[in-house]
Amino acid sequence: MSRRRAVLIHLDVIRSVTPLTSGYLKAMALTEPELARDWDIELYSAHVSTPASQIIADLARKRPQLVGFSVYTWNVRLVQRLLPALRAVLPASTRYLLGGVEVMNLGQRYVSQDWEDVAVCNGEGELTFRDYLLELGQSRPALEQVPGLAFWRDGSWIATPAQARLRQLDDIPSPYLTGVLQVQGVDAALLETNRGCPYQCEFCYWGGAIGARVNRFDEERLKEEITYICREGARTIYFCDANFGMLPRDLTLAEHLVRSREQYRYPDHVSFSTAKNSEKRVERVAKVLIDGGLMNVHSISLQTMNPQALDVAKRSNIKADSYVALQRRLNEWGVSSNVELMWPLPGETLESFKDGIDALCAMGAQAFQIYPLLWINNIGYRERGDELGVVTMAEDDPAGGGEIVVQTREVSYADYLRGLQFATAIFLLHDCRGLYVTMQLLHHLGLATFREVADAFVEWMEGRSDSDEEGLFGLWQLGKRQPERVLQYIWKGVLADAALHAHREQLDRSLRDFLLSQRPWLARPEDRKQIVAALEFDLLSRPYPFLQTALTLGVEPEQIAISKRRRGIWEVTSPYDFPAFIDALRGVDEGGEPHGTAHLLEALSAGPVELRIDHRRGLAFRKERSSDDIHWHLYRMLRGIRKTEARYTCAETA
Repeated sequence: MSRRRAVLIHLDVIRSVTPLTSGYLKAMALTEPELARDWDIELYSAHVSTPASQIIADLARKRPQLVGFSVYTWNVRLVQRLLPALRAVLPASTRYLLGGVEVMNLGQRYVSQDWEDVAVCNGEGELTFRDYLLELGQSRPALEQVPGLAFWRDGSWIATPAQARLRQLDDIPSPYLTGVLQVQGVDAALLETNRGCPYQCEFCYWGGAIGARVNRFDEERLKEEITYICREGARTIYFCDANFGMLPRDLTLAEHLVRSREQYRYPDHVSFSTAKNSEKRVERVAKVLIDGGLMNVHSISLQTMNPQALDVAKRSNIKADSYVALQRRLNEWGVSSNVELMWPLPGETLESFKDGIDALCAMGAQAFQIYPLLWINNIGYRERGDELGVVTMAEDDPAGGGEIVVQTREVSYADYLRGLQFATAIFLLHDCRGLYVTMQLLHHLGLATFREVADAFVEWMEGRSDSDEEGLFGLWQLGKRQPERVLQYIWKGVLADAALHAHREQLDRSLRDFLLSQRPWLARPEDRKQIVAALEFDLLSRPYPFLQTALTLGVEPEQIAISKRRRGIWEVTSPYDFPAFIDALRGVDEGGEPHGTAHLLEALSAGPVELRIDHRRGLAFRKERSSDDIHWHLYRMLRGIRKTEARYTCAETA
């Protein structure tokens, strides 16, 4: 009998990544001698932007007997477009298997009643896929005997009993160590050290879909996988765990990764989701990776500062203090942080959302990643839509199928839009460093909170005439007309390109005009002098993303005197020691607590200073490439803002 072919399709938002899920399925299936003898299992990996016609053509050439899809929010629409076409193009005997959080337990939404050749895997896939292939090898397959499977037959939807979760994860052979997954030539390698999550956060599928109990892979196996991935040259390792740093052995794994990196010079970067309530261990894991040169940016998955929203999300058992402490450590270590928030979470109000960001800015947050709340399948929220007053809008994405929450019981659609404008203001003023020091100074002088500055900036932008459609003002208006753009990664790159490169001088002038319009903040002469000087320092210090970005200033400074300008460097005389102020903001006192206002203002007053502002690090050459590539680069650059911030050299003037 000729060998049969199965093609497992992995469609990801990450380019050049190892298809870990497909690798597990293949590695597990090949433990059965019968399947190893009768089946060729091929892994097909592509980016979600790959044209559907190309995928169809590739599969038509392969003519597989089975096509498997891992279906997630980011690729479900693409899969839905592919399935009907494949069923028409491939032989009628071809079978199809769908798995993944988007379709599990919901197969009837995605499989037409007359598609009896399509089955859905409910739950973990390794055992179900193995048993499914074994059953297909029978002369008269009885799919109703395969646990964890669902399908149509004679007009009835049949769902078999659930497959038991794998308690011994090492029953799955390592797809890396068995050669199922090739790392050479791949940019990013996915690695899973455990499965499950002890938390039941309503917006997340980890605890609900995968299971609350945490099952582990063997530590020695993981060390071997890490060594292999490093030796084969993956540039990035993504730990796929829900809570890396939760287990004591995670520190050992981090140390082994650093040693392997020292030996093989790869990877360049590691990324993971932080454990929620293991503050000290997470700090130690992060410090090991930072010292090992593997982390220059770390995400803090906070989601909200509002206790009511945390309670509604069943996340109230997670301590916010852990996040605050980690933020403090990252500031000390010189590592960029991205505080991840969601807007709007049920229980959150527009006011509490703004207050939370205000508090985080005061704590020293470096940048924010504000996500939409995706109303995805198999999450706790999904069953409570009416109770929570949720209204959703489909994502504007040809590949993904997520629904974005645009209204809740506490947040009207109008408030939702106001929250997006506020988030845009924070991005320009804080994350792009438009008024970074200025806002801190206003806060410590007691003149305006961070949220008051952002609110005033939104009002000022809205007060501009309709004729102001060029550059940043045009993008601001476009964001209002097409609000679905505002929380997208690529949109932040578009804004950053305008703010830091293409329309840099326009933003300089706008920030000055905005600040000078806020007369109550400038009422006292000494306050005005400090605030205007802080503004000018911010304008001189904002990051320069490209070698081609001209070293220019869109306004004539009145407080800071520019003595020299040369490639990538400003030499100025400042009446205040702003670098000392920044150091004090990010430092702690002898007791490990943030410095108070008195200490900060004392550091600031130690001027005047001759100041060298050096922008010659972190610059990229702006290549002739697609605008999306440029905007992705800018988005990633701002995530690692501490790496691209200017360096300051100061000397007190006589």
